[in-house]
Amino acid sequence: MTRSAIVVAGGYSRRFGDREKALATLEGIPMLVRVARAVSPAVDELVVNCRADQRPDFERALASVNLDAGVRFAIDQRTDEGPVTGLRRALETATGESAVVVPCDLPLLETRFVDRLFDSHRRADTAAVVPRVDGYLQPLCAVYTVSAALEACTTTLEADRYRLFDVLDELDIAVLEEQRLEEWTEPARLEAIDTPASLQRLRERKVETAVPRVTTGLER
Repeated sequence: MTRSAIVVAGGYSRRFGDREKALATLEGIPMLVRVARAVSPAVDELVVNCRADQRPDFERALASVNLDAGVRFAIDQRTDEGPVTGLRRALETATGESAVVVPCDLPLLETRFVDRLFDSHRRADTAAVVPRVDGYLQPLCAVYTVSAALEACTTTLEADRYRLFDVLDELDIAVLEEQRLEEWTEPARLEAIDTPASLQRLRERKVETAVPRVTTGLER
């Protein structure tokens, strides 16, 4: 089964102020690059969902490092229409039969966790495998059957429903419960870094980042 990775990066990140969250750095490496390097060894292609104005900087950042998968862009036709619209656009672009969907702000994501999600999805024979963290399902850290997820996004939007949880309601899913999740990865690695303060706290923590330092010219 061919695999895609979808990195959702098209939001305006208002909680991050006037900075582009995806290009904010940890140890000199943009979060977008960290996520791309984590997912690319596990997939056949990388699809980045973003706005047209973001693409030049994102392309430059990703071109500055060697990735194990080719990069394609799924550009939002209209801006700020919500995550379901962006996800549908990315699923339309993806060529894989299954896809891991992740946000751009998980800089501690590990390849081995992504591989295990794909393996769990293959064995589960469901349309998606979705982790539960702190009691909540994580639709943006999950593996989907692309065709089923695309249909679910379309159905959800046609019903004027715009939450990712509405998409999950349309799918037959397997839940990766927290006890099993903790056997696969540290839950802290799945914490979204969505404010400058949370990024600074992460910088001050002694956490194994698992990504070698690279020079990107985008340090901030």
